[in-house]
Amino acid sequence: MRLRFLWNSPKQRSLAQRVRREVLVGYWAAPALFGLLMTLPLFAQSDVRALLRKDKPAEALELANRLMVGRACDAVLLATAGDAQFRLGLFETAKASYVRSLACDAGSARALLGLGRLNITLKMHRTAEALIRRAYAADSDDPEILRDWADVQEDYLDEVAALERYLLLGIEEDQEKLIDARNRISFLKTTGGLKSATLTDPPEEAVVRLSLVETRGFGIAISINGGKAETLLFDTGAGGITIPRKLAMRLGVKPIASSRLSGVGDGGWKTASMGIAESLQIGPLHYKDVPVTISDKQSTGTSAGLMGSSLFNEFVATLDGPRRILRLDLRRAMDGEGDAVVPSGEEEFTKVRAFHHLLLVDTVAGGKTNGWFLIDSGASSNMISLALARAARVYTAPGNVQLTGVSGRVDRPVVARGLDLLFAGFHWANREAMAFEFQNLNKSVGTEISGLIGFPTLEQIVTTIDYPNGLVRFQKEK
Repeated sequence: MRLRFLWNSPKQRSLAQRVRREVLVGYWAAPALFGLLMTLPLFAQSDVRALLRKDKPAEALELANRLMVGRACDAVLLATAGDAQFRLGLFETAKASYVRSLACDAGSARALLGLGRLNITLKMHRTAEALIRRAYAADSDDPEILRDWADVQEDYLDEVAALERYLLLGIEEDQEKLIDARNRISFLKTTGGLKSATLTDPPEEAVVRLSLVETRGFGIAISINGGKAETLLFDTGAGGITIPRKLAMRLGVKPIASSRLSGVGDGGWKTASMGIAESLQIGPLHYKDVPVTISDKQSTGTSAGLMGSSLFNEFVATLDGPRRILRLDLRRAMDGEGDAVVPSGEEEFTKVRAFHHLLLVDTVAGGKTNGWFLIDSGASSNMISLALARAARVYTAPGNVQLTGVSGRVDRPVVARGLDLLFAGFHWANREAMAFEFQNLNKSVGTEISGLIGFPTLEQIVTTIDYPNGLVRFQKEK
């Protein structure tokens, strides 16, 4: 029998959380009462969720596994374990946990939500939306379900209403998520649901020439609001366009809502603003009403700003590193709103996992250790996590190096040498990479990333990405 009816309101859920904390404090005096309460699904899974909110997924999974001893068909705990596995990048294991949860309880809302999120990473948008709608029908008071429910709303007023309700009910949600929700509401209300980044007169294909931004990446020329072309760093590890405040003012892009930036670095989230560029041109491509992130920093480095890959979500994009050419093919793409397929001619491509604009490819390091690597043309070097370096027994040594990303400087990076990587059937042997702790990056993305395939690799190969279908192919230039 399900016990969810006991906790229908946020006040009741909050009371349950407070009672649980008091019981934990007084555990030494009431072990029997503690044991009794921990048999209830809400109390059992709330400890696991508390660890997940603190971004301790390994500890959360360990606790969930301990609590499930003798309770093989606890739908709530199984779904919570699936969330921990998802955060650790164990996607197939997470899927199995969600499926088991639904076998125990066909109305397990968190299992439906988890399967929806898994399908989003595979670009199975139609299937994901159906699962999220089922999750919302099963539990419309769950804050995390509400947040994802907001994402599938077609009308901006419905999205605003869902996010406002999320803020009302999300009393124990991560503060960073709550800030993002407030910023999103402000942006939607200010723009009135404007259909943004519209491609006018889209060509069937286009070729965009790239330049070299010193030695750290590809430069791409864009014109904003009819101004002279500015060279931005082409960054497949970023979303839209980011420019410093001084340049935004010169180009007539005014701040209309608050925003934030995050990425590599130990400085955490950086404050920013959102604006709208009335027009934008990239080679033969013309866009209107394009969202632009305005950094509070006066400079973004050697380039005028960053340009991510989100404007190319409707294309099959080929980044020819050796020739410094970006080819865009709209004929091979689909609308991006249905379920992904494997088009004819792409049978040998590799499926990636998508987290918004980020594309993760399954990679084997040292011939035995698997991890998810981000395709990141904006990374000035190849990078791996210290956790992967330890697991793959990669040699590391201190180096006289400095590493800085969107989130500031990286604390004490080291150099990993003799690194062998195998990704998407492509073998990259005896290479060097920067190694550091990825905890901040992983938290902001929402899953475990083990490395970044950066500019030093991408400039030597041809990378074809089918954005609508989540497929990638790497080829060595002949």
